[in-house]
Amino acid sequence: MKTSTFASLIVVLITASATYAQNAPNMPARNPWLADSVYPISHNNSAATDSVAHAGPTRGRKLSPSDVKTVPAVFTSNPTVKKISDDTILFAAGLDGIRKINATGKSFELVAFLPYPGFEALAARSKPEMFQAALDVANAARRAKDDAKILTLSQSLDELGFNRQTWPTAFTI
Repeated sequence: MKTSTFASLIVVLITASATYAQNAPNMPARNPWLADSVYPISHNNSAATDSVAHAGPTRGRKLSPSDVKTVPAVFTSNPTVKKISDDTILFAAGLDGIRKINATGKSFELVAFLPYPGFEALAARSKPEMFQAALDVANAARRAKDDAKILTLSQSLDELGFNRQTWPTAFTI
């Protein structure tokens, strides 16, 4: 009887293991030089898969503008998150420099900004309110389906430093 029960247990374990292996994502090996986290760097891992092995949310709700907190930044993709004791700090690399943001609890506040070396003049002239004004024009033009107006924004955005020469800056830090 014990042998039969043991054999059954082995069959169940092998079947479960095979099912898990079949459904498990094929993720790259963890980079030992990165933080031990499910999302240690932009694009998730060194292979830039932009995927995670764990399941995402299964339910949610529509957010209202009052649910969302922001810090003005010129294009930031995938900030780095660091936990220090009870504090949550974000490092957000943008076109004009790096922002340090306190995201502890319900806070979401700019702590510091560091322009990239050699890009100090760009950071000085690319003020958040100037980008907001350009975004407002773009939104209005999009709602009006005025593609010509959207194209004219290229020049004003270029003057603010949002152009093909600075785009790579946000990705090469």
